[in-house]
Amino acid sequence: MVSKTTPRTPGPWRQGRDGTVVCDSLIGTHHGDYPETGSDRSYYGGYLVAESIATEANCRFIAMAPEMFELLESLENEAGTIPPGLWARVQLYIAIIKKESTPDA
Repeated sequence: MVSKTTPRTPGPWRQGRDGTVVCDSLIGTHHGDYPETGSDRSYYGGYLVAESIATEANCRFIAMAPEMFELLESLENEAGTIPPGLWARVQLYIAIIKKESTPDA
């Protein structure tokens, strides 16, 4: 179960072994040790962020999540050059990730 009080795992994230995404920062629950190697970090190549990912393309996509979020947060629209509908979606997605609001859908 995912804890609602545990912060997001900081990036960078990267592809690990066998359909996993891993990172170097431990946040939340440690998944335990594997007898073959002694730890999930040495087995997967880092602390698990996600596992059982079916394709390498999905692994790469998921691994880029922290950088994509950082890019969204860095956008500025003081000059109004981002169309209003798109800007509203950017702000909504940032709020959802930060848990400041949830979508009505």
